[in-house]
Amino acid sequence: MRKGARLGRYQGGTIEIGNDCVLERYSNVNSVGGSIKFGNRVMLGEYGKITGQGGVVIEDDVLFADKVTIIASEHLYEDPNIPIWRQGSYCKGVHIGAGTWVGINVTILQGTDIGRNCVIGAGSVVKGIFPSRCVIAGNPARIIKRYDENGKIWKRV
Repeated sequence: MRKGARLGRYQGGTIEIGNDCVLERYSNVNSVGGSIKFGNRVMLGEYGKITGQGGVVIEDDVLFADKVTIIASEHLYEDPNIPIWRQGSYCKGVHIGAGTWVGINVTILQGTDIGRNCVIGAGSVVKGIFPSRCVIAGNPARIIKRYDENGKIWKRV
């Protein structure tokens, strides 16, 4: 952990960190009553933020650029007469497959499952299920390239 990096367990929960992981300066990882599991050789860039209320699993060799945010829950807002922060939340968690690279300023929302060896473009807002070996970008994020095993190249979709 670098200077200013912070691990917290607000409302309990668990945080597991594998071997050879790096939490860069001013990153903030908080279980918020859920669980966060880092595989081996994960690097979270500067000012990265992970909240694990719904559960977060990050497999081996995932690289996060700076200012990446992962939020594994979402506030409920059904009753407009009750302040949103008092209505609770629902949680679907986040899963990020091994070997994935997440660009700067990416936000990954609850309910997201990203396959192995994916690339997520800078500034993307990601929510949904994405297969392995694809390039994901945009707001909302969508698949813009897939790896073609036969031709051994990345192809636009």
